[in-house]
Amino acid sequence: AAAAAAGSSYLVHFSTPTTSSASAGTLASGAFSSSSSSSSISSGATGTSSASASSSKSSMVSSNTDWDNSNSLWMLERELSRRGGLLRYTDQFRLKHLASGGYLMLTRPNTRASQSQTGRVHYTPSITEDRTSTATLFAFHPLDPLPPQRERSKIHYTHLIRLFHVHFKVYLHADSVSGVFFGASQQYDEDGFAFLPVPPSSLHKLYFTTSQIECVKAHVTRLGASDRAEMTRSALNNKDNSRAVTIRKVFAVLGALIRSCTISSDESPFTREGIPLTEQQNLLREQGTDRVLMSLLRMVFRGVRLNELSQQEYFTSNLTVRLAYRLLKQMAKGNPQNRSWFSTAENISFIEGQMEFPEAIATLMELFKGNRALLDAITDEQIAFFVVNLRQRGRLASYVKFLSVLCVCDGKGLERNQNAICDRFVVKSPQLLLPLRLRLLGKGRECVEVNAAETLEGQRSAEGWMPLADFVNTRALLGKKDELLRYFATTIKLFSNLVLGRNATTSAAVRRVVPFEVVCGCLKEKRLPSKLRATFANLMLHLFVSVDPHQESIFLNVNRIWHDLERQPSASQEEEIDLDLSLDLSSGASAAKTSAALARLASSGSLRASSTGFATERFCEQFDYASLNRFLIMYIKSHRVQVIANSDDNLLTLRVLELLRHMLSYGFLANLEELTEMIDPLVLLLDGRSDLMKASTAAGGRASLLTHMVGSLIRQQSQRAGVERPSSASTGAGSGASSAGSPAPP
Repeated sequence: AAAAAAGSSYLVHFSTPTTSSASAGTLASGAFSSSSSSSSISSGATGTSSASASSSKSSMVSSNTDWDNSNSLWMLERELSRRGGLLRYTDQFRLKHLASGGYLMLTRPNTRASQSQTGRVHYTPSITEDRTSTATLFAFHPLDPLPPQRERSKIHYTHLIRLFHVHFKVYLHADSVSGVFFGASQQYDEDGFAFLPVPPSSLHKLYFTTSQIECVKAHVTRLGASDRAEMTRSALNNKDNSRAVTIRKVFAVLGALIRSCTISSDESPFTREGIPLTEQQNLLREQGTDRVLMSLLRMVFRGVRLNELSQQEYFTSNLTVRLAYRLLKQMAKGNPQNRSWFSTAENISFIEGQMEFPEAIATLMELFKGNRALLDAITDEQIAFFVVNLRQRGRLASYVKFLSVLCVCDGKGLERNQNAICDRFVVKSPQLLLPLRLRLLGKGRECVEVNAAETLEGQRSAEGWMPLADFVNTRALLGKKDELLRYFATTIKLFSNLVLGRNATTSAAVRRVVPFEVVCGCLKEKRLPSKLRATFANLMLHLFVSVDPHQESIFLNVNRIWHDLERQPSASQEEEIDLDLSLDLSSGASAAKTSAALARLASSGSLRASSTGFATERFCEQFDYASLNRFLIMYIKSHRVQVIANSDDNLLTLRVLELLRHMLSYGFLANLEELTEMIDPLVLLLDGRSDLMKASTAAGGRASLLTHMVGSLIRQQSQRAGVERPSSASTGAGSGASSAGSPAPP
């Protein structure tokens, strides 16, 4: 049962494991308290302290407003723990904290130090493991006095009761201002408690989590005692080795906790992503799993250096670090509360020192993702750290991906971070980029080339230019482990994030590296993978389309609902409606008058628009938007059918449609012929009846698709004409005679 005080405060004890500074590897319990009333201690504790193993048997108890917090679960035990039955008033019992296994107790205070402003003595509640102590005995008293014949009546969940300490003869009180629990001999209005039943599923999750964490704690203790048990892969699989069995159990526990955080069909803890389960993530945080994992990582790296993890003799340490970081990442995935909780300066500094480890950089990116406070606090020195490491350690995609995370928060660009990263990475470190150029082949053909070769002095080789499609497809044969190809794709994504939000400073720098014709050429290149083309489509949108001075055009909404029309408009409305749209917009006065009238109509709802203005012609003349329009139209005409299994192709189609929508809203597609040409392909693209689950062979799949579409059209036309589709029996030699009396289907 969860004990709730009046005012929606809950009796909470936190037993969060931390590493004791006095004894390496010894896990101690931390005491958490709240400094404000009605504040949740589970995620925003304002004060923490750690105790040694000998003094960790008791810690403070405080209040919390988070009713489903796993640390607010208590179990009632009678003085004789094996006795059950109904609970009645004046029965003596103990409150057992389920998460820690300790018992609620009151301690006699220092009389002078703990006197309140009114001179009364306050007893301090805490947790102890000593069940036999008389300081753990409580009794229920009714909130209002009962007649003598009802003093031993049964207690229901709906009853409000007082918690009376048997030994000290005081009542447990929750202060409504400070949110602190204490024992006092006086009775207060806030002394009313109620017990809320807890569903069995919550108990099962708590027991599962705490039991698994205890296994990891024991492993940390062994590492602290210099029992490292380093093994190779073959030694770890030895079933007769007891130490190998113990380590495999730890790996199984970490894997089970990783799988418990998300919903996914991928059972591998090293690759599993899926949909995050917020309740389980919070449960792991409340039970201090993050501190156990950070202690585990620190213990591992006390005996091994980062560059040694790839050696066979440190195989177990390698797996331990990978699983620990994977669990931290899954706990923070899509959970802003956990991200803020984990993102302490100590943790960030520790993880930054292991940036070469793939799981470490993935965890750090998850902590920074959407964490505005952390992103705003990033310094130029930290950005320079990653750029310098790129120069020293080579082109690592993980570093560039992390820089990309620093540029954006919740889909919006962070201008300060964008400018700093662009200056360090794009402007001052051109040798880190793979240059692109467009080469004309004649007869209207063109080819985008990349120079991926460089000399020992860092200078580009003139003979290093090769078609981008050949470079990508050649590197793709090496599989996902090809770092240079991943680096190139991640750099293009970084460019998109650098210019997100119409950042004029970074846009000018990025356009010098990837001009319009290069981005458009990559978007058109059919030999490139669809996923990479989608990346270039996103870059085209943010670098050349959704940029200043482009603004969404105003379109007159000629559709009206009859009942919403006013029969006799007012004089002011007649003036607004009576617009002379044939005014010469080159005249300043006429343009200003028309713009003001259009703005009034837009604000009144008569016009559909998000902002006023049209794309500036002078800016548009710099780039060949007409060729982009032709590509977009031809693409949707040739991709009317989607294959569900081809997620990369569908992503490219989505990016193309986003580009098309912005081109329409900015007025680049205003030609009636172009608009008419797009309508039918868009309708067919929206029609899911023609979609396929998976791609068949090229000829067979296209033939079956055409047969399906033609058959559908024939059935529709036959139904419209009132003629049934001819059966297969009527086909053949006698088909003409049998159907002579009826008109042929169109």
